[in-house]
Amino acid sequence: LLPESDNNTLLTLEDIAVIEEELLHFNIPTNVTVHFLGSEYVSIQFWRWLLSDQRGVFSDKRQQRCPRCHLHFPPWSHLNHLTANETADVILDMTCPKGPPPQHSKMNRNQTKPILVGGCGESQSGTGSVYANQGRKHYDYSAGFHVYDKSPFQTTYAHLHLSPNNKFNFSELWSVTDLARQLLQRPPSSRRNAGISNGTTSESYFDATFIHNDCSGRSGRGALLKAAIATKENASIARYGKCFHNIERPGWLAPYDGSPCAGRSKEYFFHDDCEATRDGTKTVLAGLHDFTFSLENTLSEDYFTEKRWEALIAGSVPIVWDNHNSEDSLPDPNAALFIKSGGGSSNEEKARELMKKLEYYRNNQTAYYYDFFHWKQKGSLTAKFTRKLFLSADYLICRLCEFASTSKG
Repeated sequence: LLPESDNNTLLTLEDIAVIEEELLHFNIPTNVTVHFLGSEYVSIQFWRWLLSDQRGVFSDKRQQRCPRCHLHFPPWSHLNHLTANETADVILDMTCPKGPPPQHSKMNRNQTKPILVGGCGESQSGTGSVYANQGRKHYDYSAGFHVYDKSPFQTTYAHLHLSPNNKFNFSELWSVTDLARQLLQRPPSSRRNAGISNGTTSESYFDATFIHNDCSGRSGRGALLKAAIATKENASIARYGKCFHNIERPGWLAPYDGSPCAGRSKEYFFHDDCEATRDGTKTVLAGLHDFTFSLENTLSEDYFTEKRWEALIAGSVPIVWDNHNSEDSLPDPNAALFIKSGGGSSNEEKARELMKKLEYYRNNQTAYYYDFFHWKQKGSLTAKFTRKLFLSADYLICRLCEFASTSKG
């Protein structure tokens, strides 16, 4: 339905809806159980699309689309192991494992050997290098943003839960068509951050936002930001996170913190998962600013995380590196502001050029909307980019069930 030979074909929302009816109806003729080995940090909710709520109640529509697919996801407070009465057809370990699944995950398996799927949400040139170089050899397949050994389980960070569920003028997303519609929506003509103040100066407008706790990064992200702050250009960056912190989130956003985020100190508010609300919260904050720093901490092929998706969903322009195939994970080449990832220019030079651009677009809003959002007028997305939406990890569990069910006949 989305062959690579048709990468440049333009698809309307109607086209995408038709494809979705076919692609997201999974052929699972037999019962399949996926045993998910979780961790204290899981940046994606695999069950978000499959389940109607976090209590594990299946919606009728999802049962019809993904029948006989069962996700075994132990509570965080217990060890992730199969009990005496449980079996698994697929064991999924997304914790960047260094070796095979722990022995307790092999208990009481079905008569046939389960399919072992490993994965890592970290860069293969960064903290995910051990899995890339060593851990993955212990698994039948790899799942994740980067394809290893032609695995059929590549995923992307185009997660539906990045939209904050009908809060703050954001629509709740339950389908690829919903997400495509959100991406094609024209952003507001004026940003809502005019009343935000850092409490120490009279400045009330911030051109961009930067939300990070990793203040360094092998990519040079931290050094670039530090240089940008040091410039004398007339542009400003709202820094809500721990790194280079200069502003608090607006008070009207605080009630959305939710448990277990409530009461968390500000330097950790955008750290850990907070039941994935941190992603929705960052989307809201991105929507307050013309630009959002979406720079990865390492430079690797296919490693383009939730940072740019939050900005795109919010209608903000992501600031991204131009490394590898970065442009492929954008709905249009003009949908982002690129920064050169190679040498040739110092951080100071890159920062000065960036801040001048931010200042220019602050003073030329007509140019801002034309340069970065004119592509939305065509009302369509390329087949190549649409494929990224369908590869969202939201659908991984159903893909695994379909694969296991049809493989065992």
